[in-house]
Amino acid sequence: MFSIGEFSKITGLTVKTLRFYHEEGLSTPSFVDMATGYRHYNVDQIETARAILNCFIHGETFLDWSNLCCEAPCPEPTFPVANNCPALH
Repeated sequence: MFSIGEFSKITGLTVKTLRFYHEEGLSTPSFVDMATGYRHYNVDQIETARAILNCFIHGETFLDWSNLCCEAPCPEPTFPVANNCPALH
C-alpha cells in the first residue's frame, strides 16, 4: 500500500489532485484511516490513475472524464510516466 505522497510520485498526479478526485468520487483510495484521514492506495490503482492523467493530457476535462469514466481507453502516453515503482517491475 502507498501513502498519497508515494502514489502521487508514482502516477504523476499531485496530492492536491488525488484529494480532489477522491472528494469528487472519480478515484477512491483503497483505504482511508478514519483516525487521521490519511489516504492509501494500492498497486492496482496505478494504471487507472495514469489513464486519468493521460486523458487530461490529451484534452479531456474533469467533467468529460467523470461522465465517461473508463468507457473508452485514452491514447497511449506520448511521454515518460513515472515508472519508478518497484511493484511494477
